[in-house]
Amino acid sequence: MNSKGKFQFSFPVTAMEQSDSMLELEIRRADVVAIVYGVDDDETLDSVTDHWLPFVERTLGEGHGTPIILVGNKASGYFVHS
Repeated sequence: MNSKGKFQFSFPVTAMEQSDSMLELEIRRADVVAIVYGVDDDETLDSVTDHWLPFVERTLGEGHGTPIILVGNKASGYFVHS
C-alpha cells in the first residue's frame, strides 16, 4: 500500500518475459504474490505445482509470511463492451 492508502500492482504479462533474477527481485519486493493459471488447461495447473509455487517459496525463503494467492483464469471467448 502506498502513502495514499492505495495498492500498486506490478507484474509481467507472463513470467516468460522476465529473467529468473528479475522475477526473483519482483517477488521479494511484493507484499502479495498471485500465481495465475488457466482453468481450462491442466498443464498450467501442473506448472503451478511443479514449477511456480516451488520457485516462489524458494525465492521468498522459509517462514516468509508473504501471502501467495492462486488465481484460476478463463477467457470467456467473447467480450462485452459498454
